[in-house]
Amino acid sequence: MSSLEPTAEQLAAIRALDGDVVIAAGAGSGKTTVLARRFAYAVSPDDGTSARASVDEVLAITFTRKAAAELAERVRRVVVSEAARPALARRVDEAWISTIDSFCNRILRRHALEAGVDPYFRTISEVEAGILRDQALSDVLRCCRQHGGGAFALLEMYGADTLRRCVSDTHERVRRMGLSVQEIEPLAADLEPALSGLRTAAGMFRDGIEACGLDVPTRCANHEACGAVLESLASASAPISPDDGRELLISLTSVKFNAGAKPAELARAAKDALQVAVEAVAGLALAPHAAAFVALVREFDGRYTIAKQARGVMDFADVADATARLFQDSPPTARRYRDAFKLLMIDEFQDTNGLQMNVVEPIRDGNLCVVGDDKQAIYAWRYADVGLFERLASEVDRRLPLARNFRSHPEVLDFVNEVFSGDAFFGESLMRLEPFREGGVTEAWPDGLPRIEAVVVDGRTAGALRPREAEAREVALRVRELVDRGVDPAGIVVLLRAMTNAPVYAEAIRDRGVDVYLASGELFFGSAVVTDLRALLKVLVLPEDDEALVRVLGGPLVGLDDDTLMAIRRLANDTGRRTPLWKAVVPASRGKAEGVTREQAQRLSAAIEVLVGLRGSLTRCSVADLLREAAAQFDYDLTLLASGREGAREWRNVLKLVRMAAEWEALTPGDPGAFLAYLDEHERHVSREAAAPLATEEAAVRIMSVHSAKGLEFPVVFFADLGKGANDREAPHFLVDRLDGRPMLGIRFPSDGSGLDRVAGPGYERLREASQERSREEELRIAYVACTRAREALFLVGSTPANAKTSAPRADTHLHPFFRAFGAPEATAELVLGSGLRVPWTLVDAGSPDAPAARRSPEGTSSLAVPVSDALDRAEDAAERSMKAVAVCAGPVLLPETVSYSSLKSYDACPYRFYIQNVLGLAALRDPAQARATELGKAVHSVLEAGAGDGPVEAAMTRFGLSEGEADRLRTAVAAYRTSEVASEVATAERVSREHPFGLPLGPVRLVGSMDLLAWTGSDALVVDYKTGRDPGWSLSEHQREAYGLQARCYALAAFAAGAQRVRARFVFVELEARTVDLEFRAEEADAIRAEIGGRVVAMERGEYAPLETYRADVCGECVALGGLCPVDRPGC
Repeated sequence: MSSLEPTAEQLAAIRALDGDVVIAAGAGSGKTTVLARRFAYAVSPDDGTSARASVDEVLAITFTRKAAAELAERVRRVVVSEAARPALARRVDEAWISTIDSFCNRILRRHALEAGVDPYFRTISEVEAGILRDQALSDVLRCCRQHGGGAFALLEMYGADTLRRCVSDTHERVRRMGLSVQEIEPLAADLEPALSGLRTAAGMFRDGIEACGLDVPTRCANHEACGAVLESLASASAPISPDDGRELLISLTSVKFNAGAKPAELARAAKDALQVAVEAVAGLALAPHAAAFVALVREFDGRYTIAKQARGVMDFADVADATARLFQDSPPTARRYRDAFKLLMIDEFQDTNGLQMNVVEPIRDGNLCVVGDDKQAIYAWRYADVGLFERLASEVDRRLPLARNFRSHPEVLDFVNEVFSGDAFFGESLMRLEPFREGGVTEAWPDGLPRIEAVVVDGRTAGALRPREAEAREVALRVRELVDRGVDPAGIVVLLRAMTNAPVYAEAIRDRGVDVYLASGELFFGSAVVTDLRALLKVLVLPEDDEALVRVLGGPLVGLDDDTLMAIRRLANDTGRRTPLWKAVVPASRGKAEGVTREQAQRLSAAIEVLVGLRGSLTRCSVADLLREAAAQFDYDLTLLASGREGAREWRNVLKLVRMAAEWEALTPGDPGAFLAYLDEHERHVSREAAAPLATEEAAVRIMSVHSAKGLEFPVVFFADLGKGANDREAPHFLVDRLDGRPMLGIRFPSDGSGLDRVAGPGYERLREASQERSREEELRIAYVACTRAREALFLVGSTPANAKTSAPRADTHLHPFFRAFGAPEATAELVLGSGLRVPWTLVDAGSPDAPAARRSPEGTSSLAVPVSDALDRAEDAAERSMKAVAVCAGPVLLPETVSYSSLKSYDACPYRFYIQNVLGLAALRDPAQARATELGKAVHSVLEAGAGDGPVEAAMTRFGLSEGEADRLRTAVAAYRTSEVASEVATAERVSREHPFGLPLGPVRLVGSMDLLAWTGSDALVVDYKTGRDPGWSLSEHQREAYGLQARCYALAAFAAGAQRVRARFVFVELEARTVDLEFRAEEADAIRAEIGGRVVAMERGEYAPLETYRADVCGECVALGGLCPVDRPGC
């Protein structure tokens, strides 16, 4: 939408600079562009008047750092393109555009002493914070055991695991509310009125029963119950102690009133009074435990704080809390920033929490603009409070809607509007989205295929396939059909509420011959290779760990079959019931185990040799080196990479694990056992540790979580796994929530067979029901977010229970509200929208699995079936490594999606390195010095991109972290270019485009790139490319011309495609007095250039990815395959 003029509703939001404003931004409504234009409008002078604010007088808060960078870039572009103020654009780097965490960090650095924090504090990671929290919790629980008292009784009653979880969650939840743990207060009820009320109600009920007569069994039972209640109350003499209260509670909970018996009104009154009394008495009995729990939370808070202070660190909540307290305790400081910021803007406000609002409130002054959508609030698990958005929206005078959707096809929006405005979802509270695509653009869609469909697997027909597998099959069938009908697989996404079943969907789609990329949920610690290598480290530390040894021997590291593993187990059992498997592996390798073939024995023998050798390296080798050596000894790299792109992705996880080991050892030297313990901690505290990505973007169907997809859009969306129940976990024993501005605690008895299982104290049920209602509402919002990601088509896929009597889904599933919206169909049906569009509800049989299509694996191998025994019984010579290189490239030819000048140059230097990096996606190792040079080059480009005028050198220093020496080089380079003959020529051009991207077909791939500057004079094109570097021995020569020839020809080809008749490419060496290398081409050369460049692609299609014959430092030095997959190694190795 960036090329459109703002719509009327957008313009209203952009120009609403006075007073507090809530912008309700619907999905796909262009809110980031509105924010950028609003910022630009505020800082740009209008019609000769002064600007409403300067760049540094606007505070813009975003949800993520990526969003902050995108907003800053959008502002910069708007200021240049629409306000024509490049000088102002250069100041955007000085703007206060950041996340709330970064803003607080910046404030505390400025006012550390005033805020009472260490001026050199460090913000710790999730993992480090989790480790410190665990240590503090362990200390607290250890004290409970040592000192006895109420805390020890609490520990005995609830157990250590429950207390650890509840104390930690209560502590974090209260902090994120913006409250203090010192304010936590257990909910209580007035005991005497509750008991008095029960006494009166039971007495009246008993009298009423006697008046009706005792000739009916239910009346007799109720009469006895009334007597039991009155007797229990009479025996409880005031004051009632907690222990007495427990005995009274046991008596009262054993009483059951039949509220349907006559006299009915008195029966209901007695039952209600009993419930009130039970809750009040439970509060008395639980009071010591509630007090002990609150004390534990406070004690934990103190110990955790001391641990952080001892290390000079703060966690994210500390940083926000310290900033809020600074503003609260120092009114002059708050006033300073309140006066400094004329405008405050907060994006994704529905994802804000109370603590963050405590930061903002003291510095707002009728100038707050928040942007968000309460229907897209899906981060309650991060303690976000959508109620903040709703309350502010009800308080402010100006609530501006952004309802026009620039993303989705009208049919998709018709469906979203009708379904989500129904009673099954949001009702009338939904802001209906209006279709408003740019120019009415619609991507082509295959004839005869619906754009929207609900596909429901009838679980009652489940045979060999489970309903979930049948769901995945239906997704895969439709994906295959879409791809066959011309839909780009890279434009298809499968969105899941949780990634638990993602592998099922991935396997089903791959079985149909379509590549899959798990964009989220392919978590690092869930990776098979990480599990393999952790098991290997366990075996090296403790060979008697049978579970780890089986993983190593039976997995791809060694590859023993099940019969061999069972034979080893039998041999161990024959030796003794508790004999570890390790004691039996050597005899088994020597033919002592019945049922082990010669090939398997040889494989096992080779594995033992490697394991023994690695164990011998434990004391003299770092963990990182140990992992590298293990991967090499077992040929794990070959095994993985021979399976294609999926194996390449797994190999990236191996490299990531090695890097984690090196980083851990740099901070905390230790042995493999300590590293394994660190990984356990890391996994516990960073549950969403992402798997290592490939360097290339694949043309593959993506599978990701709805949370990961928020803010993104896709041509085709499958919202799947809808037969899965919502995550309704059992409510914790301790619940805390804000009531009347304070954190109030509810508590219940554990399920321990004491007769009081799950009996809850005062207010607990109210807190539990409120929590569950918030969860149910969030599940509906998650469905809305998933459906509004779709641009062209939307498919809902779910299943019904296998043991159900009807085809209706369970009420707790994500499918159920859609089922209601479709009118609760019992068979295949249609939902007819108000527009007349018919949306099918397709009920399909689970049936039995059909034969899967062949997978794309190297011919003659399974995905991980490369023989390991050959690798174990080898000498590492060049001939064998040559065979490795051939094996990695074996199978169906794989091509990159795109090529660029730099990747083609890499292919010329070494086709095999190109294959490793650009096809398999294994990035090169980077020299830190080269990385610094790259940052300087980026800085030069960013300054020169702004065109004429003073370059934003100071801003570039900050943005790219340049030193003073690098800044001097930057100033000199910019000055040299701007006074050069090339700059003068550019100034006379008819039109100029900077950072001009291009892309054009080159056989089955696309040639892509970007020109630093493209200037046109008639049909003559001038391409300027800035080069940094200052080799004093540089001189212009034919060799230099040829060095840039390929790059120049790529530029020329792109310019010819744009209509140029003559192209001149000028490479300007800005650090060498702007000297140039010039090349020129004419249109009649275009075919020859295309053939010359395309010849490389033809060679790739033939699978020509041969390695070099000898080592070349300039090519091989940074290659990850060097000396391993590649036959070439460093001299002397």
